[in-house]
Amino acid sequence: MKKRIKLEDDSKNHIIYVGDCLEHLDNIKDNSCKLIFADPPYNMGKDFGNNHDKWKTPLNYRNWCIMWIKKCIKKLTSDGSIMIMGHPRFSSYLVPYLDKELVYTNQIVYYYTDGMPEKKNFERRYELILYYRKNKDKYVFNIDDVRVPLIRYDKMSNKRGKNPNDVWQINRVRWNSKERMSLPNGKIAHAAQKPLRLMRRIILATTNKGDLILDPFLGTGTTSVAAKELGRKSIGIELNPKYAKMSLNRINKTKVLDKGLEYEER
Repeated sequence: MKKRIKLEDDSKNHIIYVGDCLEHLDNIKDNSCKLIFADPPYNMGKDFGNNHDKWKTPLNYRNWCIMWIKKCIKKLTSDGSIMIMGHPRFSSYLVPYLDKELVYTNQIVYYYTDGMPEKKNFERRYELILYYRKNKDKYVFNIDDVRVPLIRYDKMSNKRGKNPNDVWQINRVRWNSKERMSLPNGKIAHAAQKPLRLMRRIILATTNKGDLILDPFLGTGTTSVAAKELGRKSIGIELNPKYAKMSLNRINKTKVLDKGLEYEER
């Protein structure tokens, strides 16, 4: 039996399990997590240090995803939500299973204006977020916490702003971003680091202060950092020990926000 490696931040509100999520998910209490945010490998062949992101066939990838999704569903509270990021090509393989087990809510397009140039096809500029709920009638959705600026105003408009649509234009974490986690040699630490703004919006919309958030593919810790900023608790699972330690350091340096966020921060 492998030794279970568990890291905790200074506040004891944010835990990181180091290892395979399929093993560590069994150690998390059922019906305990208000939100599960999953940003798994996309099956695109990227190198994540000790894990190469490529399966033999799309069906193999789908079957692997269903294994961890099935475990995650057990961890959701009765009013909980799950959001799963993925490449548009392979996300579609998961929809039939998710439709059977959960309540469909949205397919959110995470859109950005920069990316790798293409010469033989149209340039790729978005990822998908599959948004599902555990219960059709009982859920958390804090619309007032994530409103965006009005484009035009009329007497029926909410002065606090409008509900974001299902296309989110949020800048990626580029190589020169202040958020970017780097190795001692200056190179990018993680090929798929997600922006804090993306995670803040998801967390604000689907949880309340004190709620527990689970991220089974923690990476450099953005989910837990945003959770701490916003007064939530978190559990992360990360296969790569270097990323896990990086995440813990990042969480410990994060402070709880003492003021509201501006539109462009959420």
